[in-house]
Amino acid sequence: MSEILLKQNISIRQNAEVVLFAVANMIVPMHYPVGFKIAQGLRLAAKAAMQVNGESLSDWRDMAELDESSLTNDPSTYLRPMKFGWSASSKGDRVKFDFGSESLEMHYKDALQLASWLNLKSKQAKEWVGDTSQGIIMSGTLTAKAD
Repeated sequence: MSEILLKQNISIRQNAEVVLFAVANMIVPMHYPVGFKIAQGLRLAAKAAMQVNGESLSDWRDMAELDESSLTNDPSTYLRPMKFGWSASSKGDRVKFDFGSESLEMHYKDALQLASWLNLKSKQAKEWVGDTSQGIIMSGTLTAKAD
């Protein structure tokens, strides 16, 4: 796990169809489709930050190595998923992730790591439910066309 994610005490767990995203003492339970969407948003913001930093976009998958030591399943408690707003944006080589009233700022490599964890736990929750559907989540950045 990267140093910044350790300092923030971040963990991601799966419990039935719920993905639990924990930062310090705050736990944010979400349905697995929301986990997929947030992972995609973090990847998109990280790719934009990589471009600013001059990194090759073809190498982004290699940067998101999974260290599953903090990714445990917790069958002992069930938390109801909650609705919350979220956004992911880039500024320079940093990615800002806002969720609910909280905010995290991290290097794009850490954002890719977090996206991989969310994606993995969302997949496990989806499998637990027995959902075999194949959906595609697409995200993009809209910019104004110069005349």
